[in-house]
Amino acid sequence: MRVGDLVRFTEHDYDRQIKVGLLLRYDKVLKVAEIMCDDRIYYAPGRLVEVSQRGWKNHNLFIVDEN
Repeated sequence: MRVGDLVRFTEHDYDRQIKVGLLLRYDKVLKVAEIMCDDRIYYAPGRLVEVSQRGWKNHNLFIVDEN
């Protein structure tokens, strides 16, 4: 998982509602994802998060040279 990926997740093991949000950060040591969905920030364990759509690999595509 990379920053900018669109992910599907649930907040808890017993939660049946699947949400879709934007991955803001993923801590590989703690295995916790920080996800923005509906103007809220959720923290979900990595086992409950899966990539729905990959984000841009090269973040420098949108930098405009002013010279």
